[in-house]
Amino acid sequence: LTIAVSEAGGLGVLSHVTLSEGITLNQIQESMKTVVEYTDKPFGLNIRTASLQPDAIKLCRRIPKFIMDNPKIKDQCTYLITSA
Repeated sequence: LTIAVSEAGGLGVLSHVTLSEGITLNQIQESMKTVVEYTDKPFGLNIRTASLQPDAIKLCRRIPKFIMDNPKIKDQCTYLITSA
């Protein structure tokens, strides 16, 4: 859906919305790579930071570095937000 929204002129958003299990750091990174593979349009990323989210601190530390270390993702991922 992120790709479709971006391609349609909106700002597609990848979202990290799982609680204790589910999406891993690697899966988020792979999803971001997929977005830039299939569109050259901007997109964003939402990281859930609720207190029940055990990996929130790790993601908030590692995802920005991943973005900065990947030129195409850095160019297209125009914002990173957190939500509870």
